Amino acid sequence: MKRAINRFIKQARTEHRLSENTIQGYREDLRKFAAFLSDHYGKDLFPGDVTPEMVQQYMEFLSSTGYGFCTVPRSYANSVSLKAQRAIRSNGSDGRRSVR
Repeated sequence: MKRAINRFIKQARTEHRLSENTIQGYREDLRKFAAFLSDHYGKDLFPGDVTPEMVQQYMEFLSSTGYGFCTVPRSYANSVSLKAQRAIRSNGSDGRRSVR
């Protein structure tokens, strides 16, 4: 997961040119998500191993620990985005269709 997070952060920085504050927020969200997965599932998972149920459990965990209204949706979006990035890589496609 750590390697995937680093690739995601690099892409956010170079391709999307996000601000350093945004990148730091993403990095922290994704590290917390990875730690949650490791604590609850006992191993370092790959993004493709993450199920919707795992993401839901993480969202419930964040809500129960008092994270603010904005943190939970942002964390969800980051975790789903990381998983989507992995799926795109394994399919060899970015999911876009050509327009004629």
